[in-house]
This record gives sequence, C-alpha cells and structure tokens, in this order.
Amino acid sequence: LLDLINHKISAPITLIIGPTSSISLEEGIKLFQKKFGCSDIVIKGLIDAGGFGYMHINQHNLKEAKIHFNRLKSKNSGVIMQNFIPQIYKKGELSFVFLQGKLSHFFLKVPPYNEERVQAFYGGKSFHFKKSNVPAQIRYIKSSFRKDLDVTEEEVKNASLQAQVIYLKILKLLEKLRIPHPQYLRIDGVMVDSNFVIMELEGIEPYLEMQEAIMYEFTTYETD
Repeated sequence: LLDLINHKISAPITLIIGPTSSISLEEGIKLFQKKFGCSDIVIKGLIDAGGFGYMHINQHNLKEAKIHFNRLKSKNSGVIMQNFIPQIYKKGELSFVFLQGKLSHFFLKVPPYNEERVQAFYGGKSFHFKKSNVPAQIRYIKSSFRKDLDVTEEEVKNASLQAQVIYLKILKLLEKLRIPHPQYLRIDGVMVDSNFVIMELEGIEPYLEMQEAIMYEFTTYETD
C-alpha cells in the first residue's frame, strides 16, 4: 500500500503500526489525526484475510477496539490504520481480474444492508458485468439485493479504464522492485469522487471468481 501511494497510485490513507511498537490505540488515533487530519478510522491486521481483522472505530466501541488493536499487533504482525471510505457501502467494491497482461473479467462486491464488509461471510454478494450490460446489471442488483446502491454505469466504466492504467503502473513498479510480472492479478477498489482508489492487490493466492465469470457469460438478467 505504501509503495502504491509513493508511486502516485490512489490508495486509502495508511498508517502501519508494527508488532513491536509501543504505541497504544489512543496514541495511534492521535498520530493518525495529526498526520492526516482524519478522525474516522478503521483498523485491520497487517497480515489478514476475509476482513476478519476489520474494525471501524467509534466512540461507542473504544474499549473493544483497544483489545482488538492489541490482538492485531500480536497475532496479525501489526496493525493497518486507514481512513473509513463510506463509498464501499454506498457503491460497493469493484474487482478487476487480469490474466497474462489483459483484463479478463470484472465484478462488483456489494455488502448487505448495515454492513461495511463485502465478503460473503458477512452477507455480501458478487455481481459480474459484461461490457455491454452494465446498466442492466446495476438495475438487477438494485432490484434483487440493494435498492439503495448508488453506483452508476459511468462509474463502473471509468473504474474499468482507470484499473487498466493502474495495472500498467503496477507492472512498472514491480519491475523497479525486481519482481517478475504476475500471470494473474486482481485489483480491488472503490470509486471516490470519480477516482478509482485501490483497496487491495491480490497476486499470490487470489480468489479470481473464474467459475462465476464463466457461468455469467451464459446468463442474462432482465429487469425491465
């Protein structure tokens, strides 16, 4: 994440607190506020999966957050502190899968009502797109799952274009770091003020939703 930010690739504001750091949650919050001017904060494990270490901090869960913060430091190799991005709930998280240097397929992960995490463990669902049916699929998502979803056709298409540019930037960054080009890569992100902000890169053991993508090629939803 820090490498992406340093190379002008949009990602959430990020502060990493290592497992041996003596910084407490309260001190971390103050540091984050001073450094970035942001007080709406989420924490995650430095090594994590499935959103299991995720917690959105507020004035009502500080006691629980302190325990969770210390657990992440000791069990998850440290803590990631980031700004909360409400668009994940409002618009969903877009995933773009690249295979051998080309965009293969893409889908939108949508959290259920009153949940910020998009994973299926928490009730989230994935909806695949074809380039030709973005408006119809958005209508289907709204009618079948989240009628308040705020994502637009223009945002999905802009995200697709931006993700392909970001993919090329990532390849250049990997070359600089002397890391071979990946044969597959999943780029997750969310649209914030017309800008595709990367939430995660999956290039080692990603869930690419290959089966879902193939099945969707033979499925058409009619919502009119």
